[in-house]
Amino acid sequence: MMRFPSMATVLLFWAAAVTPAWAQSQTETETEAGTETEAGTEAETETEAGPQVSYPIPLADISVPLEPGLLEPGADAVQVLLQVAIDADGKVVEVGVARSSGIVGIDEAAIRAAELQTFLPSMMGDEPVAVTIEYPVVFLAPEPPPPAIPPAELSGSVEIRGEKTPLGRVEVTLYPASRIEEDSDPDSDPDPDPDPDPDPDSDSEDPSPDDFTLADEPLLVAITDDDGTFALIDIPPGTYVVAFSHPGYRQDRFLEILGEGVEREVIYRLRPRGIPQTVVVARKEADTPERVLTRDQLRTVPGAGRDPMAAVEALPGVVHVSPDFTAGTQVQAPVLRGAAAEDSVLYLDGLPVPIIFHTMSFYAIVGDDLVDRVFLQPASAGGRYGDLNGGVVGLDLRSPRKDRVGGFVDPGIGQASLAIEGPINDKSRFYFGIRRSYYDILINLIMPKDSPLDFATAPFFQDQQLILETDFAKWLTFSLGYIGTLDGMKLLDPDEEEEDPLIFEMRTDMHRIFLRAIMENERGVTNKIHPALTFWNSGFDFSDFLSSTDRHTTFHLADDLHVPLAKWLAVDAGGLLEVDKLIQYRNVPQTGREDTGPLASTGDDANLVGTERATRTWGGVYVSLPIQPVKPLTITPQFRLDYFSALDEAIPQIRGHIGLSPVEQLRISLSGGRYVQSPSFEELSEVTGNPALGPEGAWHLNAGVLWAPGPWLDIDLQGYVKWLDHQTVSSNTTGVDFGDLADFADLFMAPSDDPTHGLSNDGAGRIYGAELFARFDLLRKTRLSGWLGYSLSWAERKDFPDEDWRWFQHDRRHQLTVLLQLALPKEVIFGLRWQFQSGAPLTPVLDSTYYADVGMFIPEYGNLYSARAKPYHQLDLRFDKRWRKKNHVVDFYVDVQNVYVAKTSDFTIYSYDYRESASFSSFPAINLAVRVEF
Repeated sequence: MMRFPSMATVLLFWAAAVTPAWAQSQTETETEAGTETEAGTEAETETEAGPQVSYPIPLADISVPLEPGLLEPGADAVQVLLQVAIDADGKVVEVGVARSSGIVGIDEAAIRAAELQTFLPSMMGDEPVAVTIEYPVVFLAPEPPPPAIPPAELSGSVEIRGEKTPLGRVEVTLYPASRIEEDSDPDSDPDPDPDPDPDPDSDSEDPSPDDFTLADEPLLVAITDDDGTFALIDIPPGTYVVAFSHPGYRQDRFLEILGEGVEREVIYRLRPRGIPQTVVVARKEADTPERVLTRDQLRTVPGAGRDPMAAVEALPGVVHVSPDFTAGTQVQAPVLRGAAAEDSVLYLDGLPVPIIFHTMSFYAIVGDDLVDRVFLQPASAGGRYGDLNGGVVGLDLRSPRKDRVGGFVDPGIGQASLAIEGPINDKSRFYFGIRRSYYDILINLIMPKDSPLDFATAPFFQDQQLILETDFAKWLTFSLGYIGTLDGMKLLDPDEEEEDPLIFEMRTDMHRIFLRAIMENERGVTNKIHPALTFWNSGFDFSDFLSSTDRHTTFHLADDLHVPLAKWLAVDAGGLLEVDKLIQYRNVPQTGREDTGPLASTGDDANLVGTERATRTWGGVYVSLPIQPVKPLTITPQFRLDYFSALDEAIPQIRGHIGLSPVEQLRISLSGGRYVQSPSFEELSEVTGNPALGPEGAWHLNAGVLWAPGPWLDIDLQGYVKWLDHQTVSSNTTGVDFGDLADFADLFMAPSDDPTHGLSNDGAGRIYGAELFARFDLLRKTRLSGWLGYSLSWAERKDFPDEDWRWFQHDRRHQLTVLLQLALPKEVIFGLRWQFQSGAPLTPVLDSTYYADVGMFIPEYGNLYSARAKPYHQLDLRFDKRWRKKNHVVDFYVDVQNVYVAKTSDFTIYSYDYRESASFSSFPAINLAVRVEF
């Protein structure tokens, strides 16, 4: 009989159960006939010899469900005895209850079941006849549900082996596992009752993860919080292997056998890859304001397209700047807390780097796969860093994987990348990666041959990395690496008859070869020695009247030493040597340090032209003494000494940090000190600047409160002040007041013979504000994480002592960033980032005057930076999906920038008479990629 799930089932019985009722009916008829005829024995004998009535035969199996609750699961069967009249055609014509079940609903269901039945009619001889039978209907109760199996739970933390330091942002993956069956001896007796899941608490030898094979797909995936904790819940009982994924640590695996209802808390300790187990290469400065984004966080920041430097722009205190080129070279460092871009320094894997962006794409020169973390110190940087007035942005690289050969392939949109890495032998490993755009290929394919433009070199960019790493001894790891980048564009005019009809050309390349030795002894003394040789060039040509070329050969040598002297005292010391040999050519107009309006001269006869060769040396040493007199308090005095050969000055700087934890969840810090930097190459050049300039200085003061009530939330509130002194400024008039001009020809005057080119150290600045940075990670099965960043700041400048304070060109009063990410099961992530920043200061155009001599309108400007542009705001959305197999992972993402087509002042043009202006909206940018990791 067919059964209805979770419902009682009716069974219609015939055969032997029906026979007595039919026989009883026939006997009564025959007795009555015998009485009427009084035939006695003779009549009975005649009747027995007459024709017999056959049984009616049911033609179908009928099942009807009962209403829920009439029969409880597991109850005894219930029977209803019906009286059913069946006509000569086998149809049921009447149904009655002969014996009730005692339950009205069951009786009614039995009647419905009988009415649905059809029969092969009873036969008397060759004729069908009508009969009435007693028809039992039996209802079976539904089977009881299987007993609920309580799920297991696995939670705990991940630490660095040898240090017991929590390891955050680690992927914890749970794979179902089954034991690998060993080939048995055919002559031996098989084990009649093998135990595939031995008891982990028994006295037998513990099984190893290598004894088990993993399922193709994981059951659950979690990412540890910043404090290293994780939780995997609702796990069916069984045998599992826990695997880990972190670029800097070995992919260790652990076996877990989870029984019913087990709630197991564990501590997993991972071993660093390729470096001694207790070495921490990037040592965090205690109580220094620092923001850190790990490799896993970088990969999923909405609007960043997996680019490390684009992800930094989502942090508070980082000012959005429109794409800006100075003599064809893109400004490399971001604007941090009101400091000019040239006031901050960039570090790549522990060394200063001149180029971090591709000029043609704004991507970082190292992709997310090789970057271990990005850190930002917007102010009060530690004693290790010199030659700055602003902040520090650094990219730290990871070591190649050691467990097996693997890599990834990412075709991308407009660019393609791939990498391969793995062990060479037990002590050595390698990494090779390359990325290249293919815009130039597409442009050359679709560009008509008769096009008015000829791309001799269409826009392209490329970068490549090679790292070889080996463990010479337990206490020594040695690395040899190469990082290179190349990009540019060259545009020709095919209508020109010249041999090289150049319209525009831009080119940038950098090639760095580096060594790195990391040493540690058993006492915890660590030393990192890092020499590098960098060849880098940049150039810009616009037709035949603007050009700029820089060629550099730069040598770096860095040494960082950590010596623990006692439990309460350590010494951090080291130094950096930079020797830069440069050849510089300029044929450019003279401008101020900031964009202050129209040029005073417009003809190429007024350009600054010349070539300069120089070798400039910068050396700096530092010492830091972290002192912890009591556990909650840390006092870190720091001293730094820098020497600049171009200035012929050695400049001492005193800095310090103080941190106090009155309770475990709260940290209060105070940091600051003196910071000094050398003017730029342009500003010290005999061709374009003033070789007599002195160093630029700044005082920083930063106070912070960090409150972390739990692993799900931390709130960082900071207030800061910066005082800038001896800033390089220009006295050249780049904003022209046409009312004061006696002769319009003065607009085209030749440059003066002033050897200072109007540059001096008379500038000053003041910057102050506050920042709120709150990170959160909520829920468990579906994780809602992200951050809220808000910055309130004032950045002002004064070019000369007798002037009033004015706004810095990158001052932003308000900055707000909201970043949300929802992680769903099956490794699906939805994310959004919304940013808002106050409009940048600008110099307003008050009016314009038409000059017939040149046939054009000349604008008249108001006070410098006395107005503001439209606010900047933008919404970015992102979707990520990961398919994880045993031997490979497929990552897919769609990243959409500027979703609602925000109209900002990034692109503003004026009408011919400067009476009207228009701001344009950039189109949404869609970035889609599929990456296969193996």
